[in-house]
Amino acid sequence: MVRPPATDFLLIQVRGAELKAVTNFTEIAGMDSAHGAVDARVENTLPQRPNGYILSYGVSYKAVQSEGTSFDQLPACPPSATAAHGAFVSKCGFSSSFIPVLDDSATKSRMIADVRRAATTVASHDVVVFFFSGHGKRMDDTACAIDGAGCVVSVRKLQAVFAETVTERGLRDVAFVVILDCCQELSHGKLLPLDGFMPAVTWRVW
Repeated sequence: MVRPPATDFLLIQVRGAELKAVTNFTEIAGMDSAHGAVDARVENTLPQRPNGYILSYGVSYKAVQSEGTSFDQLPACPPSATAAHGAFVSKCGFSSSFIPVLDDSATKSRMIADVRRAATTVASHDVVVFFFSGHGKRMDDTACAIDGAGCVVSVRKLQAVFAETVTERGLRDVAFVVILDCCQELSHGKLLPLDGFMPAVTWRVW
């Protein structure tokens, strides 16, 4: 049975020290098991160090329209996604198997396909981080990203795809971490009362 996706989100300021604390591989691996994360002591009992995989997406929304709605351009988001990918690879030892996906290429179908491919790549105890920089919104208390075509991408959908695949493979203690570097606009058009961009961070372990 596939476990239901997490509904709790940790909100942190986008500042260098705080973001580094979250993106550091050992910090992710050492998160309290009460929140569903891997105990840091597990690493010492494994035959090899767990692998980390980073899926990174950034959208600037140049001329993007969805059902007649235009989006404010965010030129800094693609470079942010590229920088985040580089930091995970160079500073945290994550695999470079997945390259940053930017602008028009960052579609809902591409994200789902990448998450599924990552779930077929990982082994037990590995970590997959999904990073998105761009517009976002909340629908039915679910955090969502707005892709390069203006479509809504639900975090719960991504979690469900990942969970289904790793469960079918019989893997254990595989973490899926989602970091949304975007404002979360409510479905009726108002922004959540956040001070600037805040990433919603959630993780699940199967």
